[in-house]
This record gives sequence, structure tokens and C-alpha cells, in this order.
Amino acid sequence: MLFEEIDEKCNLCYLLVKGPLTPEGGIDKKGIILYSSPLGRQGGADYCNLCHLLVKISDYWSLRIFIFVQQKIRVNMVNADLHIHSLYSSDGEFNVDEIIKRCKTQKVNVFSLTDHNSVKGIQEASSLSMQEGMYFIPSIEIDCNYEGTDLHVLGYQIDWKSPDFFKLEEDIHNKVMDSFSEMISNLNRLGFIIDTQAVLDKAEGKLPSAELIAEVMLSDKKYHTPLLTPYMEGGNRSDMPYINFYLDYFAQGKPAFVPIDYMSYDTAIEIIKDNGGIPIIAHPGLNFNRKEKVVEELLNKGAKGLEVFNNYHSTEQIAYFASLTQENKCLMTCGSDFHGKTKPLINIGVFKYDSRYEDYLTGSINRIKDNNTN
Repeated sequence: MLFEEIDEKCNLCYLLVKGPLTPEGGIDKKGIILYSSPLGRQGGADYCNLCHLLVKISDYWSLRIFIFVQQKIRVNMVNADLHIHSLYSSDGEFNVDEIIKRCKTQKVNVFSLTDHNSVKGIQEASSLSMQEGMYFIPSIEIDCNYEGTDLHVLGYQIDWKSPDFFKLEEDIHNKVMDSFSEMISNLNRLGFIIDTQAVLDKAEGKLPSAELIAEVMLSDKKYHTPLLTPYMEGGNRSDMPYINFYLDYFAQGKPAFVPIDYMSYDTAIEIIKDNGGIPIIAHPGLNFNRKEKVVEELLNKGAKGLEVFNNYHSTEQIAYFASLTQENKCLMTCGSDFHGKTKPLINIGVFKYDSRYEDYLTGSINRIKDNNTN
């Protein structure tokens, strides 16, 4: 452990433990902006001896450095991560065995494998976690749509052997493959150079994703154009180039976006519940940014809780969603949304967290473990 104790009188310690950690920046307890992205000048005073030394060594901090220190001192007190992706997700990197090794390294002893529209890794995860003395919650993350907005619903404690989930994966696979040629056409129209077959070869039988397209283009100079400059080393979107490329070009409303006819939100909730599962809205502040009030509708229409703690929510969103779950007496969850190389700044067991809600969060996790939503 880098720090055994946190000096509550130190502005920088306070920020690292209590303050926001976002690409936009952080504010300490005196309202002093301490850093911004991609790089910001260090400000403020009243540091403890260690933080003062760190400030003297360097008068600026990158987001990478803050995330490194966050991993050391903003400890996940519940030792749980209920949102992890393996290579069975189209944009996941690691096999199940490696996921479990990383959970152990991070001292995460309760975890969920939440692959996109797939349950293929659950049997292996269940077996290996039992051998390692870890608690595993069989889960899935389903793509769906609510009144025109795409979102993800997590399903915990599902009967993963149900044919419903294999039919779901096949359906999504066909729809994504049908959209792939249009994804490539849209990029060509915008001025990108990309070889369709090169992406399919790189996919090795998995679904070709926007992140994979970015990886292929960035890895070979013959595809390089000025449009890729922000995602190359040193560019302003190079911290997580693959996911940033997706967010810039293929997220809803972006220039290369191809709509996919995902199932309705109601159908996703129904599939999870019909198979003994607990439906939870994943990162609601990401999909409903500036439309957070809609999330209460989702709770009223079948969701049993919200993923409050993750790597996307602002401090204000955390407070709002935490209050919303408590007011509605529903479940509060936490998850890193770990993928591997697609989101290289995200690590298993590390996410924004507010210890004021620790008891409620722990109680929610225990209820999910017991499959008790009452």
C-alpha cells in the first residue's frame, strides 16, 4: 500500500479519496481546481509532506498518474466488482482464467462476468472461482433500447443455461454482422481508409466492433490519415484510443453511427426475470447523461436497481443515483466495466466510490448473492 493513512488536512489527499476523478478535472475541499485533462497546472497549497514532495517533483499531473494513485488509496472497501468483461465480449481481451487471476491480484473476492449478450464464459468462471474460493455471480449485459436511447441492462443470478440467452446471442450476432458493411461505408465516406477483410481477420470469428476497426487502422501505416491523428500516441484522444474512437464516431448521434434494432427495454427486463435473474441498469449516467430523470422511469418499469459506482459517473451523478436507489429501496451496485486494451485506464476492482454508502452497497451485494430482491 502506497499510503497507510490519509491526511484529512491535506487538499491533495482529500481530492484523491473524496473528490471526483474524471477527464474534466478535480476540485479539492477548498474549491481549488487541482488538475484537468489532458494536462493541467498544479494549484493549491496545504499539502502533507508526501504530497508536497510529489508536487515538487512535477508541477503537472496527467490523468494516468491520478488513476495510478487512485488504485493505491481509494480502496474498494467491498472487495467486489460486478461488471467485468472477458474475451467472450466482442470488445473484451482476456480469457476467464486471466480475469480470475486479476481479481485475486486486486483482492476482489466477489465478481460477475458480464459479457455483452453472451453467457459463454459463465461455466468456466463458476468452476475456476470455486477452486479459488471466490464468490461468482453468473451474469450478462444485454443491449436494448428505451424510447430511442440504447442502453445496457445487467442481469445477475440468471439461469445461464436457458436457451433464451443462446438465442439472444445469435440474434445480436446476426444484427451486428448485418450492420458491419454500413459501418465501413460510413467511415470511407468520412475519409478513413480501412480494409473490411483485415478487420474480419483480426476479429477471428468474434463480432467486429468499432474498437477493433480503430485497432486495425492504428496498427498499420497504410490506413493512417490525418483523421486518426487524435488517437495516435501523443494525440488528445490517445489515452484510450479504441473506445474514444467508438465514442467519437459510432456512439448514438455520431457521424458513423449505424442503428441496430436491439430488443426493447421491457423485453430485456422480461428475459432476465423469466430466467430467475435480477435486472440492474448499467452505468445509467453514461447512457442518460443530462437525462438522468429518465432513470426513475426505468426503475418503475422493472429494473431492481442501479449501477451507482463505476468509472463514468460524476460526483453529482453518484450522489443522485445513490439517493434514488435509497428512496426507492432498490439495489445499489458497483463495477469497473473492465475490458482490457479497449479501456486500458480501467482496472478490475477500481471505480469511483463514496464510502458514505458502503453499508447500503454491501447490503445490496449480499441481497444479490442471496438472489433476494425483497
